[in-house]
Amino acid sequence: MKINYKKTKGFTLVELLVVISIIAVLAGVAMPVFSQVQLNGRITAASGQVRGIFQAMTLYASDHDGVYPKADKSSNEGFRKLIPDQIGKTEKPFKVPSSGWHKDSKDGTGPDENIGNPPEYTEALERGENHWAYVTGLNNSTDATMPLIADGFTDGGIGTYTDKQTEKGGVWRGTKSIVVYCDGSVVAENLDKKTFQVMKNKGGTKVNVFSADYDVNPNDVKNPE
Repeated sequence: MKINYKKTKGFTLVELLVVISIIAVLAGVAMPVFSQVQLNGRITAASGQVRGIFQAMTLYASDHDGVYPKADKSSNEGFRKLIPDQIGKTEKPFKVPSSGWHKDSKDGTGPDENIGNPPEYTEALERGENHWAYVTGLNNSTDATMPLIADGFTDGGIGTYTDKQTEKGGVWRGTKSIVVYCDGSVVAENLDKKTFQVMKNKGGTKVNVFSADYDVNPNDVKNPE
Protein backbone atom coordinates (compact mmCIF):
# COMPACT_ATOMS: atom_id res chain seq x y z
CA MET A 1 0.00 0.00 0.00
CA LYS A 2 1.40 3.31 -1.07
CA ILE A 3 1.01 6.18 1.38
CA ASN A 4 0.92 9.67 -0.02
CA TYR A 5 2.36 12.34 2.28
CA LYS A 6 0.93 15.81 1.78
CA LYS A 7 3.53 18.50 2.08
CA THR A 8 2.58 21.52 4.14
CA LYS A 9 3.59 24.73 2.53
CA GLY A 10 5.31 27.14 4.92
CA PHE A 11 5.53 30.91 4.81
CA THR A 12 7.93 32.41 2.38
CA LEU A 13 10.39 35.05 3.56
CA VAL A 14 8.39 37.74 1.79
CA GLU A 15 5.17 36.65 3.52
CA LEU A 16 6.89 36.67 6.91
CA LEU A 17 8.20 40.17 6.30
CA VAL A 18 4.71 41.34 5.33
CA VAL A 19 3.23 39.89 8.55
CA ILE A 20 5.96 41.45 10.68
CA SER A 21 5.38 44.82 8.98
CA ILE A 22 1.65 44.64 9.66
CA ILE A 23 2.25 43.79 13.34
CA ALA A 24 4.70 46.69 13.64
CA VAL A 25 2.18 49.12 12.15
CA LEU A 26 -0.61 47.91 14.45
CA ALA A 27 1.69 48.17 17.48
CA GLY A 28 2.65 51.70 16.46
CA VAL A 29 -1.02 52.66 16.36
CA ALA A 30 -1.96 50.89 19.58
CA MET A 31 0.87 52.11 21.84
CA PRO A 32 -0.05 55.83 21.83
CA VAL A 33 -3.69 54.95 22.44
CA PHE A 34 -2.77 52.64 25.32
CA SER A 35 -0.45 55.30 26.73
CA GLN A 36 -3.23 57.90 26.63
CA VAL A 37 -5.65 55.51 28.32
CA GLN A 38 -3.14 55.01 31.12
CA LEU A 39 -2.64 58.75 31.46
CA ASN A 40 -6.39 59.37 31.61
CA GLY A 41 -6.71 56.73 34.33
CA ARG A 42 -4.04 58.44 36.40
CA ILE A 43 -5.71 61.82 35.93
CA THR A 44 -9.02 60.36 37.13
CA ALA A 45 -7.36 58.89 40.23
CA ALA A 46 -5.59 62.16 41.05
CA SER A 47 -8.84 64.09 40.58
CA GLY A 48 -10.46 61.90 43.20
CA GLN A 49 -7.60 62.55 45.61
CA VAL A 50 -7.72 66.32 45.27
CA ARG A 51 -11.50 66.30 45.67
CA GLY A 52 -10.87 64.80 49.11
CA ILE A 53 -8.41 67.62 49.89
CA PHE A 54 -11.04 70.21 48.96
CA GLN A 55 -13.59 68.53 51.20
CA ALA A 56 -11.09 68.68 54.06
CA MET A 57 -10.55 72.37 53.36
CA THR A 58 -14.28 73.06 53.58
CA LEU A 59 -14.31 71.38 56.99
CA TYR A 60 -11.36 73.55 58.05
CA ALA A 61 -13.13 76.69 56.81
CA SER A 62 -16.30 75.83 58.73
CA ASP A 63 -14.23 75.90 61.93
CA HIS A 64 -12.32 79.09 61.03
CA ASP A 65 -14.96 81.67 60.07
CA GLY A 66 -15.10 80.43 56.49
CA VAL A 67 -11.42 81.05 55.80
CA TYR A 68 -9.24 78.41 54.12
CA PRO A 69 -5.79 77.59 55.58
CA LYS A 70 -3.20 80.35 55.22
CA ALA A 71 0.11 79.62 53.48
CA ASP A 72 2.95 82.14 53.45
CA LYS A 73 5.76 80.31 51.63
CA SER A 74 4.49 77.10 50.04
CA SER A 75 1.31 75.12 49.56
CA ASN A 76 2.70 72.47 51.94
CA GLU A 77 2.28 74.99 54.74
CA GLY A 78 -1.43 75.45 54.09
CA PHE A 79 -2.24 71.77 53.53
CA ARG A 80 -0.29 70.78 56.64
CA LYS A 81 -2.97 72.50 58.72
CA LEU A 82 -5.50 69.89 57.57
CA ILE A 83 -3.55 67.10 59.32
CA PRO A 84 -4.90 65.34 61.32
CA ASP A 85 -8.21 67.02 62.16
CA GLN A 86 -9.76 67.41 58.70
CA ILE A 87 -7.96 64.89 56.50
CA GLY A 88 -6.76 62.35 59.05
CA LYS A 89 -3.28 61.09 59.88
CA THR A 90 -2.27 60.54 56.28
CA GLU A 91 -0.31 62.20 53.48
CA LYS A 92 -1.63 59.93 50.72
CA PRO A 93 -3.93 62.49 49.02
CA PHE A 94 -0.89 64.68 48.38
CA LYS A 95 1.02 62.06 46.40
CA VAL A 96 0.70 61.82 42.63
CA PRO A 97 2.92 59.08 41.13
CA SER A 98 5.59 60.35 38.73
CA SER A 99 5.26 63.93 39.97
CA GLY A 100 8.56 65.77 39.64
CA TRP A 101 7.82 67.50 42.93
CA HIS A 102 8.37 64.24 44.81
CA LYS A 103 12.01 64.04 43.73
CA ASP A 104 12.89 66.38 46.60
CA SER A 105 11.51 64.02 49.25
CA LYS A 106 13.81 61.97 51.45
CA ASP A 107 13.63 58.85 49.29
CA GLY A 108 12.60 60.55 46.05
CA THR A 109 9.15 58.95 45.94
CA GLY A 110 6.98 61.38 47.88
CA PRO A 111 5.05 61.13 51.18
CA ASP A 112 6.40 58.64 53.71
CA GLU A 113 3.24 58.62 55.89
CA ASN A 114 5.31 59.84 58.85
CA ILE A 115 3.58 62.95 60.15
CA GLY A 116 5.40 63.15 63.47
CA ASN A 117 3.91 63.35 66.93
CA PRO A 118 0.99 65.36 68.34
CA PRO A 119 0.20 68.11 68.80
CA GLU A 120 2.58 69.73 66.27
CA TYR A 121 2.93 66.91 63.71
CA THR A 122 6.04 68.67 62.47
CA GLU A 123 6.99 65.93 60.00
CA ALA A 124 3.74 66.16 58.04
CA LEU A 125 4.15 67.16 54.37
CA GLU A 126 7.85 67.80 54.48
CA ARG A 127 9.76 68.92 51.40
CA GLY A 128 8.88 66.79 48.37
CA GLU A 129 5.85 65.18 50.01
CA ASN A 130 3.20 67.29 48.31
CA HIS A 131 2.27 67.53 44.62
CA TRP A 132 -0.46 70.20 44.77
CA ALA A 133 -0.26 73.99 44.38
CA TYR A 134 -2.65 76.25 46.31
CA VAL A 135 -4.12 79.76 46.11
CA THR A 136 -4.05 81.15 49.63
CA GLY A 137 -6.12 83.99 51.07
CA LEU A 138 -9.50 82.71 49.84
CA ASN A 139 -12.62 81.69 51.76
CA ASN A 140 -15.83 79.75 51.26
CA SER A 141 -17.61 82.82 49.88
CA THR A 142 -15.00 83.58 47.19
CA ASP A 143 -16.24 83.73 43.58
CA ALA A 144 -16.99 80.16 42.45
CA THR A 145 -14.91 80.58 39.28
CA MET A 146 -11.68 81.29 41.16
CA PRO A 147 -9.05 78.50 41.22
CA LEU A 148 -8.14 77.13 44.64
CA ILE A 149 -5.97 74.01 44.10
CA ALA A 150 -4.09 72.74 41.05
CA ASP A 151 -1.25 70.48 39.98
CA GLY A 152 2.09 71.91 41.05
CA PHE A 153 3.58 74.19 38.41
CA THR A 154 7.11 74.33 37.08
CA ASP A 155 9.70 75.35 39.65
CA GLY A 156 9.42 79.12 39.81
CA GLY A 157 6.95 79.30 36.93
CA ILE A 158 3.64 80.04 38.66
CA GLY A 159 0.73 79.16 36.38
CA THR A 160 2.93 77.40 33.84
CA TYR A 161 3.50 73.69 33.15
CA THR A 162 5.89 71.69 30.97
CA ASP A 163 5.66 68.77 28.56
CA LYS A 164 8.68 67.11 30.17
CA GLN A 165 7.04 64.47 32.36
CA THR A 166 9.99 63.94 34.71
CA GLU A 167 10.25 67.62 35.58
CA LYS A 168 8.20 69.62 38.08
CA GLY A 169 4.93 70.63 36.45
CA GLY A 170 5.12 67.94 33.79
CA VAL A 171 3.23 65.05 35.37
CA TRP A 172 0.53 65.12 32.62
CA ARG A 173 3.07 65.73 29.83
CA GLY A 174 1.94 69.28 29.17
CA THR A 175 -1.58 68.28 28.13
CA LYS A 176 -3.70 68.85 31.26
CA SER A 177 -3.89 70.53 34.63
CA ILE A 178 -6.26 69.35 37.32
CA VAL A 179 -7.84 72.48 38.81
CA VAL A 180 -10.20 72.71 41.78
CA TYR A 181 -12.38 75.81 41.72
CA CYS A 182 -13.95 77.49 44.74
CA ASP A 183 -17.31 75.91 44.00
CA GLY A 184 -15.70 72.48 44.50
CA SER A 185 -15.66 71.50 40.83
CA VAL A 186 -12.62 69.43 39.82
CA VAL A 187 -11.72 69.93 36.17
CA ALA A 188 -8.92 68.40 34.08
CA GLU A 189 -8.31 71.55 32.05
CA ASN A 190 -6.63 71.45 28.65
CA LEU A 191 -3.38 73.39 28.52
CA ASP A 192 -2.58 75.90 25.80
CA LYS A 193 -0.19 74.11 23.45
CA LYS A 194 2.17 77.08 23.22
CA THR A 195 2.24 78.49 26.74
CA PHE A 196 1.37 75.33 28.74
CA GLN A 197 -1.04 77.42 30.79
CA VAL A 198 -4.73 77.11 31.70
CA MET A 199 -6.39 79.83 29.64
CA LYS A 200 -9.95 81.10 30.08
CA ASN A 201 -11.97 83.99 28.74
CA LYS A 202 -12.00 87.10 30.90
CA GLY A 203 -13.51 90.26 29.50
CA GLY A 204 -13.36 88.86 25.99
CA THR A 205 -9.69 87.91 26.22
CA LYS A 206 -8.08 84.56 26.99
CA VAL A 207 -5.91 84.85 30.09
CA ASN A 208 -3.99 82.59 32.45
CA VAL A 209 -6.33 81.65 35.32
CA PHE A 210 -3.46 81.97 37.78
CA SER A 211 -2.63 85.56 36.84
CA ALA A 212 -3.72 89.06 37.81
CA ASP A 213 -5.62 89.20 34.51
CA TYR A 214 -7.98 86.62 36.03
CA ASP A 215 -8.16 88.59 39.30
CA VAL A 216 -5.79 86.18 41.04
CA ASN A 217 -2.95 87.74 43.00
CA PRO A 218 0.18 85.91 41.76
CA ASN A 219 1.74 86.36 45.21
CA ASP A 220 -1.07 84.22 46.65
CA VAL A 221 -0.38 81.28 44.32
CA LYS A 222 1.88 78.87 46.21
CA ASN A 223 3.80 76.03 44.65
CA PRO A 224 4.74 72.91 46.64
CA GLU A 225 8.18 72.74 48.25
